[in-house]
Amino acid sequence: MLRKIKFKTLIIFFSFFLFLLPTLAKEKDINISIIHSNTCSHCKESLKFFKKIENNYKNITINKYEIGINKDKVKEIEDNYNIKIISVPTIIINDTIYTGFDEKSKEKILKTIDYYKRPRKISLKEYLKRTNYQLVGNIYTSDIDNNSIYPILGILSIFNINNIIISIILVILLIK
Repeated sequence: MLRKIKFKTLIIFFSFFLFLLPTLAKEKDINISIIHSNTCSHCKESLKFFKKIENNYKNITINKYEIGINKDKVKEIEDNYNIKIISVPTIIINDTIYTGFDEKSKEKILKTIDYYKRPRKISLKEYLKRTNYQLVGNIYTSDIDNNSIYPILGILSIFNINNIIISIILVILLIK
């Protein structure tokens, strides 16, 4: 009887831990401004891309400014970032500015959005070079420093199917 209680307690503890992990990473607000032209094919593709990803993120605000119509807002953006917008689309994600849009831009934009979602200890340039793996829920390897990643991976490795089968067999043997 005591063994069953310990086993249930252990399962409840690990279940709680796994459900708690995604809530530990608080997402930050992300502001995206897209300066575009209605006649530009690259701009149209970028607007379609952002429309698709807009629903995937909770704390994202996308502002679209047509360069011919929103001249005052474009001038304000130029003044705020100390830039001159000479090509469209110009995409500003928080403080990062990208000009143009193609297939390579999509991955870079997604990684930039991911970078700004949570506080990072490295620069955006370094982050864009890294490969990022999803651990559990919204927790990625880039969210965890190297000293913390190994114990977490060790705990997660407990849940691979071979370990579960062996654990069940051992529990059955111990009960008998």
